[in-house]
Amino acid sequence: MMNQTIENFGSYIKSLREKKRLSLEEMAAKTKISLQYLAALEENRLEELPSKTHERLFLRAYLQQLGEDLDQLTTRFKDIELTEEFKYKPKPKVKKSIYLDLIFIAGGVVLLSVIIWALFIDSPDNSVESQINPARISLPLTGESATPKVVSETLAPAVTSAVKPEKLVLRLEATGKSWVEINADGHKAFYDFISPHQKKEWSCKDSFVITLGNPAAVIAYVNDQKLKPLSTPSNKPAIDIKINLENYKTFLEERAQ
Repeated sequence: MMNQTIENFGSYIKSLREKKRLSLEEMAAKTKISLQYLAALEENRLEELPSKTHERLFLRAYLQQLGEDLDQLTTRFKDIELTEEFKYKPKPKVKKSIYLDLIFIAGGVVLLSVIIWALFIDSPDNSVESQINPARISLPLTGESATPKVVSETLAPAVTSAVKPEKLVLRLEATGKSWVEINADGHKAFYDFISPHQKKEWSCKDSFVITLGNPAAVIAYVNDQKLKPLSTPSNKPAIDIKINLENYKTFLEERAQ
């Protein structure tokens, strides 16, 4: 029976090595396993090994140098566990101090009290406004202050007017003959004459560029809203009038805006 106290499998294989009078350095040289890993095996610090596979490979190589077989040795070790040679000493449990528990409990009670107090202070029912005389609050409103102001009626038109249309629709109505060129979103949409009483319409997603040979003979509309006269004081041809989603309202007649 072994004289050495066996605490775990690591100390068991260490006792076998020492019986063979082999140092750990010699085992490292024979097995080609680093001294660090061999020490981890003997001290049962298996979590320091690279993996479970390495653990088994290292054990086999270690035991092979001692003339032992891992499977047989494992069986023998289980038998040893049932004898007095195996004196496993579990780590002593640290007894918790009752005073420490009382300190934690007291601290928790204090913290809970602070939280409840903070919630009570922040409650709307305890605010300064809630302390106002209820009689004053219940007084009926009279005069102008009793008339509610309908905010939505005054805001609605402003919001609506700020909405940008999804597209522009240009319509030209001729009162005389004029040469017309229309470019819509950078593409030529029309290049020809229009005659009196003739109407033409185009649409675009962003912008028009309008060129008129006789601007005084043309009435223009954008999205069914009439534009200001496109003619110049000298009635010269109007060239490259650029109208887009951002500026088209500046071309509208004032009554149409």
